[in-house]
Amino acid sequence: MENWVGIFVAIAAIALALQALMQLAIGIFLLAQAKKIQNMIEEPRARVNALLASVQTVVANTQPQLNKIVGDAVQITEMAREQAQRVDSLATDAVDRLRGQIVQTDKMLTSTLESVQEAGSQLRRTILKPVQSVRALKHGLQVGLEVYRSGSTRHTNGAEQYIEY
Repeated sequence: MENWVGIFVAIAAIALALQALMQLAIGIFLLAQAKKIQNMIEEPRARVNALLASVQTVVANTQPQLNKIVGDAVQITEMAREQAQRVDSLATDAVDRLRGQIVQTDKMLTSTLESVQEAGSQLRRTILKPVQSVRALKHGLQVGLEVYRSGSTRHTNGAEQYIEY
């Protein structure tokens, strides 16, 4: 039975040795794969680093221009605001002046229309009064002729008759 223990120990030793060799082979294989993966990662990393360097260079080169553009935009905005205030002031003044001119023109037109109306009324009175007098005279003559022809007198019961034309 001593023999069997030695055989089992030998078999166990060989199994352990084979297991150690297998683990060593797997370790070497994994190390090789890790190097391949490392190389695969290094290439894109180098490209990304180059791209970042490029972007940093572009940003560094355009930063003064961007600062100038922003400064110019601020200045343009301030100038536009000032111009808008000036235009508003001018428009307000123009509207106020126009309003004053309209009021003055309205007063002048009102005065002129009143004068024309007064002149028309005066002209009407001036022309119609003699016409009414002529009509009254004509009417009086007709009545007088009628009375003369008829040979009779008219009775007015003490009241005068006025006929308006």
